[in-house]
Amino acid sequence: MNEQPEPTQNSDDKLSSIRSDLEYIFIRLNLILDVCIVCHKALVMQNAEQDGSVANVLQRCGGDMLHEQLEELTRVVEELGGTTDYSSEERIDEQVATILNGEGGHDE
Repeated sequence: MNEQPEPTQNSDDKLSSIRSDLEYIFIRLNLILDVCIVCHKALVMQNAEQDGSVANVLQRCGGDMLHEQLEELTRVVEELGGTTDYSSEERIDEQVATILNGEGGHDE
């Protein structure tokens, strides 16, 4: 008889690999979000007329959308048994405040 490997072992290995990939994607997206936040703050500090429009685009189209995707990615990673920086409610609240209000804790 041909013995085949346990399906659960292959499934567990595959899920672990997927979880690791998703955690890496989260790290990269979170870095991009930080770049949007820093650029937004720099443009606001310059207080130039056109820079304000660019800052709004960065905040609303860049930062807000990235934040939503990071939350969704966190839910998927957690379902696979992993964690992200967003797994902590305090971190999520801090990110939301930073993005939506231009306040919060990103080493201002």
